[in-house]
Amino acid sequence: MKNVRTAGFTLALALLVAAAVVNYELSLPAPPPDVATAGAPAQRYQSPWPATLVLIAAAVIVLVYSLWLHRQIMSHTQAQAQAQAQAQGAAEQHVARSASTALVDDLSHDLRSLVATISATTELLQLQETDPARAAKLAVVLRKAHQVDALTSDLARAGRDELITLDITPRTTPTADLIRAIRESAVGIAAPYALVTRIDIPDCLTEVDLIRWTQICDNILGNAAKHAGTPVEVTAAIHDTHLDITFRDHGPGVPQADLDRITRRGYRCRSAGNTPGEGLGLSTALTLAHAMGGSLHCSLPPGGGVAVTARLPLTP
Repeated sequence: MKNVRTAGFTLALALLVAAAVVNYELSLPAPPPDVATAGAPAQRYQSPWPATLVLIAAAVIVLVYSLWLHRQIMSHTQAQAQAQAQAQGAAEQHVARSASTALVDDLSHDLRSLVATISATTELLQLQETDPARAAKLAVVLRKAHQVDALTSDLARAGRDELITLDITPRTTPTADLIRAIRESAVGIAAPYALVTRIDIPDCLTEVDLIRWTQICDNILGNAAKHAGTPVEVTAAIHDTHLDITFRDHGPGVPQADLDRITRRGYRCRSAGNTPGEGLGLSTALTLAHAMGGSLHCSLPPGGGVAVTARLPLTP
């Protein structure tokens, strides 16, 4: 690049020198006539400026062209360097992604092996159990094991950058199945009190993926048990084409300024203090509700606490 610019400057300088020489030569006075040319006609005076201007114009053209060429070469070189850097970055990302995918695959395999063992053991215990209450609890454990197996599959897909193809299959689901999922979620969350004290949902049919609905319940109730520390009341109402199910706790609530933020991924309310968590529970519930054609929002009901409302589509 420097050679092109230097050559252009040199050529332009040479043309300017030539212009100066031509201008000097043509500006010299004509010599006096001698004896040999005494009878010849006098030479007409020639102005030096036309030739000088041509050389100066050529010098300017050469200078401008060399600068333009230098700039073009610089742009091309920078583009090549940027392309090489991007290619190198893409290669490094591919290597890192491959390593991450391999790790997730290994972890998923190990988790599914453990879940298979838990499921098989639970099924054997069910066959030997005669107490109906214990048998019902074993059935909950078995369904939770199947849910963990489905979530492990999601983990493997996410590790392969296929999160957008998360398996969500809405099916016609009666109210009884929605209530059962809520109760099972409450049983699976450790709390020194009855986590859900009231469930009031009208009979209807909804279009939901029951596994994803169970995940939504797990996240909402787990969040309430962790931050509110009070029982939760579950009520519902039908609005046009949707069913709104509201989970209401009686805890200290959240500041009004944080209400619209607590469903953001990774956001933790300042009032959470040192309570363990990553700020993912309500965000995950919101994502799953949207994926099923519904929604999720939070509000501050009269009397304190937080109300989380999941909107589910009704069967047409």
